[in-house]
Amino acid sequence: MLPDKIKSQLLDYYQQFRANLGLFKSFEIIFNYINFIKSEPYTKDLLGSTIKYTEEQYYSLLDIAKDAKKTTELEKAKLSILEPTSFAQFPLFNKELSSIGMAIENKESRPLADALPMYLFCLIPIVDGFQKIKDFQAVGDNEEVERLIKIMNEEAFSVINFDKIEGFNPFTLMSPQVVGTAIEMVNKYIFDHIDSQSFLDNEKPVEPLSFDQKASVLYIHGRAIKITLKNNPPVGHYILEALFQNEDLSEKAYFSEIAKDFDKEEYNGNWQRYRHACENLNQKIAKATNNKINDFIDFTTGITGWCKINYKYL
Repeated sequence: MLPDKIKSQLLDYYQQFRANLGLFKSFEIIFNYINFIKSEPYTKDLLGSTIKYTEEQYYSLLDIAKDAKKTTELEKAKLSILEPTSFAQFPLFNKELSSIGMAIENKESRPLADALPMYLFCLIPIVDGFQKIKDFQAVGDNEEVERLIKIMNEEAFSVINFDKIEGFNPFTLMSPQVVGTAIEMVNKYIFDHIDSQSFLDNEKPVEPLSFDQKASVLYIHGRAIKITLKNNPPVGHYILEALFQNEDLSEKAYFSEIAKDFDKEEYNGNWQRYRHACENLNQKIAKATNNKINDFIDFTTGITGWCKINYKYL
């Protein structure tokens, strides 16, 4: 997948999460988000080892939870900005917390990479929980599936207390705030890598989508697709003209409005004319892209029919 498409996909996951804030669905989106990062070659190469390390820390915590003595020790462990050495003594994320402790002591800032595992740590338990739901469902253990789903429903909007760090006033956050921040920080880390590499490669930014009305040429990520060679543009040209006049390219264009404002033809409910034009556009674009893009235009039929650019290509 192209770097810009990776950014779009990750941003889409974040927007989906925000749209389902506090709901069970929001955690399902996190499950898909992390699995995408672990499977997409670029992000897997960038974050694979960090995710593996974070998972190891998470499973270490589960082991501690099984040992009453270790659990007591963890509960007694106190991080203190007044005693930075306390950070290095914490049983989890020893390296990262030690670095943060030194930064506090020396009044220095630390790069995002130092805290990245701890941001991922906010997401990994969610992924683990959903994977367990799938595993129990696969073996038909419905009782355990229902138990885990109930936990996920509660955790999706739980209260998290931050009272373990001395020197700070205790405060609380809702889990959506914590998880949302974690996604933003992971996305920032990936986006910064993509953008800085693009800059170093001296790549000229390519406008994802544009339409040259005079030449009747559609540009999709730098690829030029000639829509018509005739003096009299086909309906497909007017459809693109209508769609690209919008500042927001995700907006719909209604067939009746295209007929009135661009085609200068009486509509009279003749939606078939515009349906065929949409189909022809998709076929032309599919041919020009070796069938990689065969659904560029979404459309509905009927008197109130409309068309729009498929969100996948925005």
